[in-house]
Amino acid sequence: MSLTSSNLWHIIHTMIAVCPKCDIGMFLLHFKEVEVDYCECCRGIWLDHGELKALIETTGSDAPDPFLRQLEQTGTPSPRSHCLCPRCDSKLHEFTVNKLVLNRCPRGHGLWFDADELQQLLTMFGASQTIAFLNDLFGTKPTTKTEETKP
Repeated sequence: MSLTSSNLWHIIHTMIAVCPKCDIGMFLLHFKEVEVDYCECCRGIWLDHGELKALIETTGSDAPDPFLRQLEQTGTPSPRSHCLCPRCDSKLHEFTVNKLVLNRCPRGHGLWFDADELQQLLTMFGASQTIAFLNDLFGTKPTTKTEETKP
C-alpha cells in the first residue's frame, strides 16, 4: 500500500492522541457529535478545532461570538517546551483570556486545557449547562466560593 495524502491524513487522525503535558496516551470520550481527548493522569482536555463550540451547543449553552473570537488568538510559544500539539507535534502557543492562560496549536488543530481550566473559562462566559455536563462526565464537583477560601 502506498501512502497518499488522504491515507496519511486518516492514519494521523486515528492514532491515539498523546497528552501535551504528561506525554502519555489520552482517552477518547464521545458525546453525541463531540469527541473529547482526556488525560486521566493530569486531567487535561484536548478539544480539536470547532469541538468547544459544538460541545457548548450540544449541551444547551450559548457560545457568544466575543467568547469564541477570544479563543482564536494566535498567542506566543509556550515556555513549557514539552507541550506539543497531539495532532501535529507543533509547540503549543499560550494566549490569555481574562487572566486565564490557555494553550492552542499554532496550526489551528485545537485547544489544550489543564485540569479545570475549561470549566473556569466556561464560568467566565456563563455556560453553566456545559460546566455541569463536564463536571458529571469527569466526576468532579463544582467549587464554591467558600471552598476556594478554605486553607
